[in-house]
Amino acid sequence: MAAGGGRGHDAAGGRRGDPALGRRLVSAAVGLPVLAAAVLLGWPATAAAASVAALAAGREVARLAAAGGTKAGAAGAAATTSAASGRARAAGAALTLTPVVAVAAGIGAAAGWLAVAVAAAGAAALLAGVALAAALIRWRGDARGEATNDSARAQASTRGDVRRGRDPAFHFLAVAAALYFGGLLAFAAPLSAHSVDGRLWLAFALLVTFAVDTAAYATGRAIGRRRLAPSISPAKTWEGAAGGLLAGAGAGAALAAIFATLADAGFSLRPAAGAAVGVVLAVAAIAGDLAESWLKRRAGVKDAGGLIPGHGGFLDRLDSLAPNLAIVYYVQIWAGG
Repeated sequence: MAAGGGRGHDAAGGRRGDPALGRRLVSAAVGLPVLAAAVLLGWPATAAAASVAALAAGREVARLAAAGGTKAGAAGAAATTSAASGRARAAGAALTLTPVVAVAAGIGAAAGWLAVAVAAAGAAALLAGVALAAALIRWRGDARGEATNDSARAQASTRGDVRRGRDPAFHFLAVAAALYFGGLLAFAAPLSAHSVDGRLWLAFALLVTFAVDTAAYATGRAIGRRRLAPSISPAKTWEGAAGGLLAGAGAGAALAAIFATLADAGFSLRPAAGAAVGVVLAVAAIAGDLAESWLKRRAGVKDAGGLIPGHGGFLDRLDSLAPNLAIVYYVQIWAGG
């Protein structure tokens, strides 16, 4: 759902112009009003937005699974038999639906429908099991030679596409990623519906995350020199991370002060506490960004998708936001909001 700022703290001493900046601004101009409406219209609109994001995230996780669990990317996929293709489609469909059904559990919780929440959580776990079983059966068949093709392998080697061989462990990672994003997005509707000021708490999570992403990106591009995690994402820098932490603290304090004057029942977070929460959200955003970058690197792809011009895919936007929804939900409960 995130639509603000740039990519986390990606910046490697950039004095060059950013060719994607225009696309980023267009995406923000379109996405931010939609996101604002989803917040202001209350938890049903938030639930709808979270469901759409979960569907997009599931599709991208399935794409990563297809790339990370095969031997030679597109060339390996071209050599797949019809039976293996069917199993791949089953695994992809289950992965795509898992986050959506997980969000349905959150919607049930927000609406007070305990039976729906429990049933949806069970269905999400079942879909994850189906995805894993189908993927592992496919991998086992591939390993026995069902999808081997010497000419495809040679062609992939010529293009430099061969990575590490078949990776059955990546199927576990893909299922975990689907549950992770779905489970965290499931907090969006309950966060908005939890109290009379739920929309302010949701806005707090979104705006602090956007501030962290934007400041980290800008700081990294301006003065970033020391790489934060070169083996995972070479463009991320310690300077960018520091900028994100400072922005998280500042945004948290400022929003806590502003929202305290707007809340009908009192936004129960003082500026000092808001700054502390902002730092926690910044750390979680950076960690989520790095985790998603690691997943993409292991899959051998640059972007999780291309649905958001200038930003990549939905996972590239949700990586920093998703964990912060859960964190702010529990902060809200702790603060008595």
